[in-house]
Amino acid sequence: MKSLFIDSSYFIAVLLRNDRFHGRVLQLPLEPEAARFVTTSLVVVEVLNHLAGMDPAIRASAGDWADDLQRGTDIEIVDITAARLREAVERYRKRPDQGWSLTDCASFLLMEERDIREALTFDRHFQQAGFVALGFGAGS
Repeated sequence: MKSLFIDSSYFIAVLLRNDRFHGRVLQLPLEPEAARFVTTSLVVVEVLNHLAGMDPAIRASAGDWADDLQRGTDIEIVDITAARLREAVERYRKRPDQGWSLTDCASFLLMEERDIREALTFDRHFQQAGFVALGFGAGS
């Protein structure tokens, strides 16, 4: 069974009906029987940070989403350990030519480590790093 990485842009599009990718995210449903889904704790942080300044109802819903994600079994959340963080910072430092965030760098490293080639994302940085960004195949 193949593994798919889930990026923050996918989760944000699911959570926000007014997100420009919300319609596309409906074309990329999570099907636990078809793949293993993996994300990182930094992605969860990034989603919650993105939604922090929004309407209190959205913020509460985001907190509920994070709780459900952590309790669930359909998506593995890989913790970013101190060692993983150091590696991500090193990748970040080595690629000043790219606009990759620290979260992106940590995601890429995990995907490389686990030989994951595809991501549910609307972030072109995944394509720049040599991965398949599945969100761009859905009507882009």
